[in-house]
Formats: sequence, structure tokens, C-alpha cells
Amino acid sequence: RQLGRHFFPVRYDRSGFVTGSEFVTGGASRLIEVKQVTKMFKNKKEPIYATKSVSFSIQKGEVVGLLGENGAGKTTLLRMIATLLAPTQGSISVASYDTRKQPMEVKKASECCSAAKPDCMSV
Repeated sequence: RQLGRHFFPVRYDRSGFVTGSEFVTGGASRLIEVKQVTKMFKNKKEPIYATKSVSFSIQKGEVVGLLGENGAGKTTLLRMIATLLAPTQGSISVASYDTRKQPMEVKKASECCSAAKPDCMSV
């Protein structure tokens, strides 16, 4: 069973908003890369899919948001990127570190920034 709602990433740059197939970018400067990520939660009756085959990449310096209805899987995806949940299928990399194989490196690379640590804004 899928929740029936979908979300999509939205990128904003100087030329405006870009969504859909134009969103996936190439090049080695990818900061976050999500490839065919599915997250399934097991239920007694039937499986529930929070995300299904989600793919996109984010380059350093880009401003990106996730848009979607309640229950669309936005928080689940962010938890997978932050290594708090493991994807059922697919792969996620942050700063070229695999979230499954190198979770500590991902956490170091995605450390929260604060006024007390202004130098972390360079990531």
C-alpha cells in the first residue's frame, strides 16, 4: 500500500524554480545524491511505502526544498539522509559518503551549524 501522496524536490536558483526531470544534475560537485530510494514499513496486513523510487541530487551551494502533502514521505526521506533510518532499497550519499556504510562520516559532514561554529558554513 502506498500512501497515495507524492512529494518532489524544488530547487531555486537565480533563474527561478526548477522541478521534475530538470532537477537531477550531473558532475562531481554533488553534495547529496539520492538514487532510487524506497522506504517500506511492515504492517500486519500489508506493507506501507513512505517513499518509492525517489532520485535527485543537490550540488554545493544550492537551495532546495521538499514540497508535498502530509504523509508524503518528506520527513522519512530527511531521516534517511541524516542516517536515522536506513532505506529499504536504493542508495544515499552525503559529501560522497554512503549513508549505510559510512554513517559517522555522513554525520560529521552534515553537522548542524550554529552561531558558535560559523566556520562550518563552508561545507
